[in-house]
This record gives sequence, C-alpha cells and structure tokens, in this order.
Amino acid sequence: MSAQAQLMSRVAGMAEAVTLLRGALRSGAWQRMTDYADGPPTSRLDALGGTGGSVADPTALAALGRGRSMATSHRTELDHALTEATAALARAVRLVGLYPERDGHALVVLSKGEPGCESCATTIGPAGTPRWEPIYSKLLRRTTVDGRLGRPAYLCRWCYDRVALWDRLPTQAELTLHHAGRRVPWPSDVARPTEATA
Repeated sequence: MSAQAQLMSRVAGMAEAVTLLRGALRSGAWQRMTDYADGPPTSRLDALGGTGGSVADPTALAALGRGRSMATSHRTELDHALTEATAALARAVRLVGLYPERDGHALVVLSKGEPGCESCATTIGPAGTPRWEPIYSKLLRRTTVDGRLGRPAYLCRWCYDRVALWDRLPTQAELTLHHAGRRVPWPSDVARPTEATA
C-alpha cells in the first residue's frame, strides 16, 4: 500500500471515529458523565430512621466517591483529548494547505521545462494529462492575438491562427477534432470572411 493510500486510510478512520463520537455526544454521553460525577440525589438516613450526620454504609459511600471522581476525570480527559485533536487537525490542514493543487497546464510546463499551448491544455492528451503542444515559434511571450483575447495566453500555431480567423479560442470539441487529425468545420457562431465584408 502506498504512503498516500495509508494516509487516506488513516483519515477515513478518523472520520469514522468522529462519526461515532458525534453519535455518542448526541445520545447524551456528556450529560451522563455529568450526572454520574454529581452522584444520584439521595438523603442519608441513620439506623434510627432519622436524618443524621453518621453514614449508614461507609463502603457504598467510598465506592460512589470513586465513581464520581472517575467520571469527573473522564470528562476532563475527554475535553483535553478533543482540544488536542482539534489542534492536531488544524496543524494537518495548515500543512496540506502549503501544497495547493496546481492546474494541469502548470504541471506540464514544469515537466516539459517550457510553456505549451494553454488552449490545447484544456483538453486531455494521450497520457491522460492536459495536452501539451509547443507554442507558436514566433511568440516570445503570451499573446492576445492583436487584442482579440481578453487575457494573454501561450498558443500553438493552430490556435493562434484560429483566434486570428474566429476572434475567439477554439472550443474543446474543435480542439478534439483537430488533435484527432480530423477536419474542423467553420464554426456556426462565427461569420465567414465573405459574409463579414458583405
């Protein structure tokens, strides 16, 4: 089992423990501890049937006293354990927060050592990761294709040409057709050059 699988198993175990703990607390476990720590409401009677200062059963009183102190100790221990668990979980969340999920294109750029087409990276390549296509060789940096895009992007030659023709990036369906080596029809939402000039 991989280290990640072991961690996931441990987290699942913690989630199950939290579910059990929540159920016990909802059913009144804390209140039962409190009730037991306080002891049952009783009045002591002496041998003559009146109330007095002497204890009728010192052994029972000692047993009840131990039970009360044990329940009080359990409440304190439970509160302390929950405080420690909360702090430990907060530390764990902070640690994983230091390593946020990267977008797929950034990972491919890191692995290839150079940027790829950001438009093509919105589709999945043969390896099951975001597709990497080399950027147009004339591009030195991200481009808006003469202001046609709302934000600059690295583009391959094909996507660059499509933006120049269509005033928009190709859709994922159009990219999928192109990468499969099939002809990409002129988009129905884009006026053809002859229609635009007429």
